[in-house]
Amino acid sequence: MSHYLLSYELAPDYLVRRPEFRSDHLALAWRHADAGDLLLGGAVGDPIESALLLFTDADSAAAFAQADPYVREG
Repeated sequence: MSHYLLSYELAPDYLVRRPEFRSDHLALAWRHADAGDLLLGGAVGDPIESALLLFTDADSAAAFAQADPYVREG
């Protein structure tokens, strides 16, 4: 079984802008998790330096990235 890792490089002002989009991002993540597409995800580092999300297939990872407000809003 293959898995697909979506890796986010964070903008320098990520922590300042994060709250504005967090609830929509998490709602999207829960929808994908409930559908079984998203297996694991979260921020990496302390302080946060990146984020990783593990998907069951490439199409789900691409759809998530396209719909994610963190990506859409830079």
